[in-house]
Amino acid sequence: MRHQEPITKLTFKSLDFEYSVQDRILLDCSFEFPMNSVVALKGNFGAGKSTVLKLLATLAEPNSGEYWINDHLVSDMSFEELIPFRLKMGYGFDYGGLLNNKSLRDNLMLPLQYHKLTSSEEMAERVSGLMEKFDLSFVGSHRPSSVSGSQRKLTCVLRALVVNPEVLLLDNPTHGLNENAVGLLIDEIRLRRESGELKHVFLVSDDERIQDQIVEQKVWINGLKLKRESNDKSKV
Repeated sequence: MRHQEPITKLTFKSLDFEYSVQDRILLDCSFEFPMNSVVALKGNFGAGKSTVLKLLATLAEPNSGEYWINDHLVSDMSFEELIPFRLKMGYGFDYGGLLNNKSLRDNLMLPLQYHKLTSSEEMAERVSGLMEKFDLSFVGSHRPSSVSGSQRKLTCVLRALVVNPEVLLLDNPTHGLNENAVGLLIDEIRLRRESGELKHVFLVSDDERIQDQIVEQKVWINGLKLKRESNDKSKV
């Protein structure tokens, strides 16, 4: 059963992150992220947009400083205390992330099975529904290595959606997808936002279709800091 506390605030406090001294991403960064919105992370190539997504998803740890979810300091939370919040997050990798020895369908089932989020029947129904909606059913029994790059990418995106997250984090979600798949993804995000199920979306994308149709706000990585820019749009 899911933790009842919703995610309402995501905050960096004096946060530093670097891969090396020559590859710093954030330095003494304090920033409260826009919520209840579709937010695009922007910046030059190599600025660290994907890294910020991983920090938000707790898949990367800051070198120093603090990351807060609501009023909870992530570094002070045990694995068991953090899990209920991570279950409210869906994360779609730019590349990879699928298990090569599992079929596409089984890859989508894994997060539901591992966390026992619902009954076996509901799991199968949820996965089948998503695969049918995005025209992946005919390759559902295939392994990632035997399908196209577009089908692998789409499966990565659907794995972020299959847990019915409150917070959706997507890294270049439309890269390699055809026009139909992009339209279906935009519609799915809109529908989930309108229903109130999906509350917060953070994504990295230069796709003009995404920027024009659903992005409401932008956060720029500039000078090792995060800065907010409003699009003055309310599209979703």
